[in-house]
Formats: sequence, C-alpha cells, structure tokens
Amino acid sequence: MDETAPVRTSSKPSLTIRPGRGPHESQMRIEDSTISNCGWQFTASTKTDPAAAFNRLIGETSAMVELRARISRFAQTEATVLILGETGTGKGLIARALHDLSSRNKGPFVAVNCAAIPGALAESELFGSTKGAYTGAIEHRRGLLSRASGGTLFLDEFGELAVEIQSKFLRTLESGFYRPLGCNREQRADIRIVAATNRDLERSVLQGRFRADLYYRINVLQILAPPLRNRRRDIPLLISAIFGDLLPENGTIQVTDAVMSELINAPWSGNVRELTNFLRRSLAMCNGAVIDRLESSLGHPQADLSPPCCQSENAERLIDSLMHNCGRLDAVAKDLNVSVRTIQRRMKRSGLRLKDFRTA
Repeated sequence: MDETAPVRTSSKPSLTIRPGRGPHESQMRIEDSTISNCGWQFTASTKTDPAAAFNRLIGETSAMVELRARISRFAQTEATVLILGETGTGKGLIARALHDLSSRNKGPFVAVNCAAIPGALAESELFGSTKGAYTGAIEHRRGLLSRASGGTLFLDEFGELAVEIQSKFLRTLESGFYRPLGCNREQRADIRIVAATNRDLERSVLQGRFRADLYYRINVLQILAPPLRNRRRDIPLLISAIFGDLLPENGTIQVTDAVMSELINAPWSGNVRELTNFLRRSLAMCNGAVIDRLESSLGHPQADLSPPCCQSENAERLIDSLMHNCGRLDAVAKDLNVSVRTIQRRMKRSGLRLKDFRTA
C-alpha cells in the first residue's frame, strides 16, 4: 500500500476514533459509531502522562512502526544518536522517548536549542564556569553537561552549534571528560548525547561550517523522523490524539468527510506541528460541535522539502547544473524542472554564490 499517496475518505456512516487500550496508548482503533451523518467524531481523551513520549509517537504506517522499533533498540545503548528530520516532525519527542526507555530514565533530561546559545557564551553554557573565569562571572555556574549528569543531554538544532566550541565539544565526546571555564580540574561527563537537526550536515561539512570529525563522531546511530506527507494514513489517528488533548473533558467534535479529505491530503510542510496549530485554530473558529468547512488556508505550497539524507544529492545536482549552464538561472531551472525562485532558495540554503559559476 502506498502510504504517501492522496487518500480518499469513504462515505460510510459515522466513525469514532478513540484511544486504544492496548500495550501502547498511541495505538488507536477505529470503531463504528451510533451517531449518523456526521462523518468523523472525536472525543476528549483521558489525559496521559506527558512524559510518556514513546506512546505519543502515533501512527500505524510502516515508517512509524520502524521508527518505534529503532527507538526501542537504540534506547538500550549508550551510543550517541543523531535525529534527522524536517521541522515539526517530532524530533524532540523522539529524543525524550530514547531517554524514557533507557537505563538513564531516572536521571535528568536536559534539552537545549543550540541556535539560541550565543557563540561567546557557548563554552560557559556547555561546560560551566567558575567565579571570576571571565568578566561578569560573579558566581560558579553549572553547565549543561553538569546538569545532565546521570541522564541525557538533548542538543536540538545541533547544526547551529557555534564553530568556536565544536572542537572542545568533540574532545568531550571522545574522552568523556570536560573542563569548566576557569577550572584546572577535568570532570567526567556522565551523560548520553542525543542530537537533532533539520540541516544537511554533510553539506555544512563541505562548506566548512561544521567539523567533519564532529559529524562522524555524533553520527553513530541515526534516526530519520518521517515527514507527514509520507504517512498520510496516520493523519486521522493524529487528529484524534490532537483533538483528544485540545477538547475539554467530555467534549466532542465532529468533522465531515469532505473536511477530513482536505486534512488528509494537505501538503503539511510544517508537519505535525502545523497540523496541531491548524486544528487548534479550527476548533476555536468552528460554530458549534461540527467542523464542516475550513475557515483558514490549509497548509503551505510545498517548496524544497527533501529529507536531510537526500539534500546532499540535490545540492550536488544543483552545483553540476550551475557549472554546466554557467550560472544562468533560467537554464538551471529548466534543467532541474523547478522554478527559478526554488533554485535561488536552494542556493541560499547551500551557501552558493551565483558569481562563482558565471564565466568572465
């Protein structure tokens, strides 16, 4: 069965989707309902432990079955894990699930967005600092490595890690020790590292923006978070879970078949995050207990949404075409069968300059 193809909803009588009662609460079941002519009906769910991340990785497509199996296997090791995936695919949820299922689940789970750490403060943020280590250091500061001791350190947007700290972080990964800023003694890093990015790190390595040795050291085990467009048949289950969280206790919402068909076949370039926000808006704007039309635009046009593992190949094709066509964007666009605007967007993302491909 093609799980990425557009899905046609049936005109069967009302369907109710409720959480299953199997070993994993994320496994939903579809049951016949006694209510007629309403399409799809969703009810508030019993609120579950939000830390049970594994149970919130919802889906029955082969991509999600494989994802949960891989998480279960990788959780039993201490090796570093690199999670790749587009924005909104649940990379943070995957990282939390790895922690919850591991032997470190009694320890802390510390998450940090690497893009939010200024380069000048990256060393003290990661490794900590002693009083007087630098101007303004008026007290001892515990770094992220210390706070995550005995547990898991999740480095989100790892591709944005400041270049000036990458070599020191690599040394910590290799030796298992680190030294707080201003301290003469090394400390043991008793942590498990999980990193995530939506960037093509191989391309960043070629551009000199990311250390090759750090990339190979962090990329021991790899998990790819599947985009929503590649598992459309999971969308009704996701909608059920999302409405289950959004609805008040004993609340119910009905969705017509026509609306459900639109939701299933929308592009969802922002993936599950975009779907969640869209349903939150729809619930607030619907008149009554039935969503029979959509008040706002659905999704966004698909641009260049290749998974990270395929972006390197796309970049190589782009560079070859730019060289062959001497930087003429109209010819490159025709060669790759995309718009000129898409070519410009890909070049910006890959750090390519048009003047480098034009002949004198």
